[in-house]
Amino acid sequence: MDPLQKKESKENAFTFIPTGRNPPKGVCLPEIKSSKLCGTNYPLSIAFIVVNEFCERFSYYGMKAVLTLYFLYFLHWDENTSTSVYHAFSGLCYFTPVIGAFIADSWLGRYKTIIYLSVVYVIGHVVKSVGAIPLVGNQIVHV
Repeated sequence: MDPLQKKESKENAFTFIPTGRNPPKGVCLPEIKSSKLCGTNYPLSIAFIVVNEFCERFSYYGMKAVLTLYFLYFLHWDENTSTSVYHAFSGLCYFTPVIGAFIADSWLGRYKTIIYLSVVYVIGHVVKSVGAIPLVGNQIVHV
């Protein structure tokens, strides 16, 4: 066997191919096909983000609609306190995405941040909903 041929066969069989954007000259990397959304150019993960955003908005506006009534008639807070907490809730809902962006960019990544903070959001709704049950919340219902 020719030494060049032996060297060539070793290079082809055991050559390290970096995963960066620029492979060595003469090496063609296989294309990685990612799942697309319904024949579009959008990745499949966009569907999960859109559904999560829909659920979050539905939850936010549903909560905002009944929050003051919950404070006034269920928790029996005075009008000034319930209005203050209502506006603090509204302001924090628009400010906390900045904190979420910081967490996503510097620590967890965008998808884990979305999942973890969505779980926190759901836990908050569960606590609020379970507390509204008369037997659990130790309240008398006035219907």
